[in-house]
Amino acid sequence: MEEIKMLMENLHLSKEASNLLMTAINKPQEMEQEQLEKLSNILVAKGTSVVKLDRSAAQLCSEVCHAETLRNEDKLFRSFLLTNLQAKYKKHVASDYVDEESWLHLVGFLCAIFDLLRVNNMPLMALLNPVISALLTLAEPKYAKNEKAIQCLVRQLQFIGEDLDRLNKKKIDQLFEKLDICFLSCESTQLSRLFMLEIIELRCGGWKLSQSAFDYYYKN
Repeated sequence: MEEIKMLMENLHLSKEASNLLMTAINKPQEMEQEQLEKLSNILVAKGTSVVKLDRSAAQLCSEVCHAETLRNEDKLFRSFLLTNLQAKYKKHVASDYVDEESWLHLVGFLCAIFDLLRVNNMPLMALLNPVISALLTLAEPKYAKNEKAIQCLVRQLQFIGEDLDRLNKKKIDQLFEKLDICFLSCESTQLSRLFMLEIIELRCGGWKLSQSAFDYYYKN
């Protein structure tokens, strides 16, 4: 419960939102459909607003879904959550990702949900293809000089790259082929190349960095 309180503080939830969340976790049978939809909207809005909040919001979504499952409640919150994510995803695709910052925030939250919301100790398979497709967009040549986009891509792969590689190696091979092209692009910045080099080395090492590589990237 202390962890949940810390996550709530990270998100700066209002008193009403905090009460909804605690009821959803502790007494899901008392939640009305409208309240669950409202809570889903709140957490998605928080999770897609600032990069550093994506995993906190995703963890709270996971706690609500877990509470529903434990008490054999209808998976209404999960349904609202996925519907919300799908709508935002389609909106960005339709606009050709014109709102770049908002797209990066959505990618981060989508990947955090994939990582943290588990069913039978497995990620939600319904999110597998959308997650991979989202990450593939960030490996396009137009993002080669965009340090925020490359950092976002690498950050997500650090968390879920191993799972994605296991579940769809063919697509992840394609992703890393795109990364190789970005790495060699004359438009890539030195910092972007450093990010990409780290994730390439991480995958080559079976998704584990050697001690020397860790020291190089994080201590020097």
